[in-house]
Amino acid sequence: MSFSYGRYRPVGGGTVEPNTQALRKQEQDTVAFAETLTLDFELGDGDNKEITLSGHISSSSFAALRPGDYRVILKQDALGGRTINWPVNVVGNPPQPDPTSLSTSIYEFYFDGTDFHF
Repeated sequence: MSFSYGRYRPVGGGTVEPNTQALRKQEQDTVAFAETLTLDFELGDGDNKEITLSGHISSSSFAALRPGDYRVILKQDALGGRTINWPVNVVGNPPQPDPTSLSTSIYEFYFDGTDFHF
């Protein structure tokens, strides 16, 4: 059996090498703010999504086609204090973003094919 998602892939004999396909996708997309936010990790070039919060995110959804590591970067605007309602397919309890104006909060998730684990 062989698998090739994740940052490394097995090559036999108990050794691994970098998975260049997975590493290639560690680029970042800037996503426009929306009160109803949908992040589809397969539509852009990167597995990192950056959003500057200019309001509260009242509902959100995350989607991906294959298992892997994904990162969401939330930046507060000059006012700060913005919050997010995390999607129902996020397992764990990610905290709210740092409310300080112009602060950055980084969230890392692992998608198992069904849920995003914090």
